[in-house]
Amino acid sequence: MLKPLSALCAVAVLCTMLMASESLASPGTEAFIQQNFDKGFTILNSQTLSDAQRREQFRALLLELAASRRIALFTLGSYAASAAPPTVDAFVESFTNYSIAVYEKGLNRYEGQALKVTGSMDRGSDDSVVQAELVSPNPSNGQPIKMGFRVRQNDAGAPIITDILIGGVSLATTQRDEFTAYLKQHDGSIPELIKRLDSMADKREAFN
Repeated sequence: MLKPLSALCAVAVLCTMLMASESLASPGTEAFIQQNFDKGFTILNSQTLSDAQRREQFRALLLELAASRRIALFTLGSYAASAAPPTVDAFVESFTNYSIAVYEKGLNRYEGQALKVTGSMDRGSDDSVVQAELVSPNPSNGQPIKMGFRVRQNDAGAPIITDILIGGVSLATTQRDEFTAYLKQHDGSIPELIKRLDSMADKREAFN
């Protein structure tokens, strides 16, 4: 009786190991996040670049990293389906500019800190979440900020970020809820939302 039981346990352990190995994202996906965020911090903390050069390079990096249009349409929610294409395009551009401005200010707040990838998990064949921590060089600054980056593939098959999670909360979902509430208060006017985003981008402030 012991032999069949031992064999059953061995099979169970093997299945668990296989399931665990399938759930882990590839090292390349983790490297994609680590290397590019290291690059972003380098750009923002550069002492040799002018402000204009720093912003230009940071913008180019984010446009390469993030699926701006996909994220923008997600945050617009059901309003995207009924909007005219030119209005949608204008919103995507406005949302992209707003996001870059906010991310730039956000990362500048953590000057001297570093992003450290701590693991990853596959949600599907084309859907991974890379876990990371924003770590301060000074341990007395408190606990590191836990972050997650949802990574999928673009049309060319390259990895691209479609969402950021902070403390387990989806930034894209939060923005969609905020935008939906704003649109409901302004008769569903996407141009009004665009004006609001443009104003926030100029001030480098989060939407409220």
